[in-house]
Amino acid sequence: NQNFKVAKLEAIPFNKDYFDYIICNAVLHFANNEIHFFKMFSELFRVLKTNGTLFIRMTSDFGIENSVNEIENGVYDIPDGSTRFLLTNTILEKLKNKYNFDFIEPLKTVNVNNLRCMSTLIIKKVF
Repeated sequence: NQNFKVAKLEAIPFNKDYFDYIICNAVLHFANNEIHFFKMFSELFRVLKTNGTLFIRMTSDFGIENSVNEIENGVYDIPDGSTRFLLTNTILEKLKNKYNFDFIEPLKTVNVNNLRCMSTLIIKKVF
């Protein structure tokens, strides 16, 4: 009986439309670049059933846009001293244009003392 699998997010070892619910908490901001981010998101979307729920929490620039410095291709130095791929309005628009989903709740962002912002998306895959 196997309860867990260890795998790369960009190659999830499950069939298409497998999960009703997926929690992706503090993972996507480790993407190497925009291509890597979209590959990981695409896999999450692939294994999520239609009408399934996807919970994503990741770093963003919402609220600290003027305090982050883009190194390259979506990866930024942020005020807490770390380097992360950030969810931005541009990335969010690209997601909305490429994938069919509805927001179950409005996007929410927590600003951690102007050092880092963590945004939460709760979306439903629509056909």
